[in-house]
Amino acid sequence: MNKALSIWRARLCMTQREAATALGVALNTYQQWESGKSWKTGKPVSAPLVALLAAAALEHGLQPVTEDGAPKQDGDGTPAYPPR
Repeated sequence: MNKALSIWRARLCMTQREAATALGVALNTYQQWESGKSWKTGKPVSAPLVALLAAAALEHGLQPVTEDGAPKQDGDGTPAYPPR
Protein backbone atom coordinates (compact mmCIF):
# COMPACT_ATOMS: atom_id res chain seq x y z
CA MET A 1 0.00 0.00 0.00
CA ASN A 2 1.25 3.48 -0.81
CA LYS A 3 0.59 5.31 2.41
CA ALA A 4 1.87 8.60 1.01
CA LEU A 5 -0.88 8.72 -1.62
CA SER A 6 -3.55 7.54 0.81
CA ILE A 7 -2.57 10.17 3.35
CA TRP A 8 -2.42 12.89 0.69
CA ARG A 9 -5.87 11.98 -0.59
CA ALA A 10 -7.32 11.90 2.93
CA ARG A 11 -5.83 15.30 3.82
CA LEU A 12 -7.49 16.81 0.75
CA CYS A 13 -10.79 14.96 1.39
CA MET A 14 -10.73 13.48 -2.11
CA THR A 15 -12.21 10.34 -3.53
CA GLN A 16 -9.91 8.07 -5.49
CA ARG A 17 -11.60 9.30 -8.68
CA GLU A 18 -10.91 12.95 -7.75
CA ALA A 19 -7.31 12.13 -6.88
CA ALA A 20 -6.81 10.31 -10.18
CA THR A 21 -8.28 13.24 -12.09
CA ALA A 22 -6.12 15.74 -10.21
CA LEU A 23 -3.02 13.72 -11.10
CA GLY A 24 -4.12 13.19 -14.70
CA VAL A 25 -4.26 9.39 -14.59
CA ALA A 26 -6.95 6.76 -15.02
CA LEU A 27 -8.83 5.68 -11.91
CA ASN A 28 -7.56 2.10 -12.11
CA THR A 29 -3.97 3.35 -12.37
CA TYR A 30 -4.40 5.48 -9.27
CA GLN A 31 -6.06 2.59 -7.39
CA GLN A 32 -3.16 0.29 -8.24
CA TRP A 33 -0.65 2.89 -7.05
CA GLU A 34 -2.52 3.35 -3.79
CA SER A 35 -2.99 -0.38 -3.18
CA GLY A 36 0.59 -1.16 -4.20
CA LYS A 37 -0.48 -4.14 -6.29
CA SER A 38 -1.14 -4.75 -9.99
CA TRP A 39 -4.63 -6.06 -10.63
CA LYS A 40 -3.47 -8.09 -13.61
CA THR A 41 -0.38 -9.73 -12.19
CA GLY A 42 -0.65 -9.26 -8.44
CA LYS A 43 2.92 -7.98 -8.45
CA PRO A 44 3.94 -4.93 -6.46
CA VAL A 45 3.62 -1.55 -8.16
CA SER A 46 4.47 1.90 -6.94
CA ALA A 47 3.51 5.38 -7.97
CA PRO A 48 6.20 7.07 -10.04
CA LEU A 49 8.09 9.83 -8.31
CA VAL A 50 6.60 12.41 -10.68
CA ALA A 51 3.08 11.48 -9.45
CA LEU A 52 4.13 11.87 -5.82
CA LEU A 53 5.74 15.22 -6.62
CA ALA A 54 2.59 16.33 -8.46
CA ALA A 55 0.47 15.35 -5.45
CA ALA A 56 2.69 17.41 -3.15
CA ALA A 57 2.59 20.38 -5.54
CA LEU A 58 -1.20 20.28 -5.72
CA GLU A 59 -1.48 20.06 -1.95
CA HIS A 60 0.64 23.18 -1.61
CA GLY A 61 -1.49 25.18 -4.01
CA LEU A 62 0.41 24.93 -7.28
CA GLN A 63 -2.06 24.81 -10.14
CA PRO A 64 -1.83 22.41 -13.09
CA VAL A 65 -0.61 24.00 -16.31
CA THR A 66 -1.05 23.24 -20.00
CA GLU A 67 1.85 22.32 -22.25
CA ASP A 68 2.42 26.01 -23.06
CA GLY A 69 2.65 26.87 -19.35
CA ALA A 70 -0.76 28.54 -19.04
CA PRO A 71 -2.93 27.66 -16.02
CA LYS A 72 -5.20 24.73 -16.82
CA GLN A 73 -8.89 25.67 -16.75
CA ASP A 74 -12.26 23.96 -16.92
CA GLY A 75 -14.65 24.74 -19.74
CA ASP A 76 -16.20 27.56 -17.71
CA GLY A 77 -12.86 29.37 -17.35
CA THR A 78 -12.31 28.48 -13.69
CA PRO A 79 -9.12 26.76 -12.50
CA ALA A 80 -9.24 23.01 -13.07
CA TYR A 81 -8.13 22.27 -9.51
CA PRO A 82 -9.33 21.68 -6.88
CA PRO A 83 -11.92 19.22 -8.12
CA ARG A 84 -15.55 20.07 -7.51
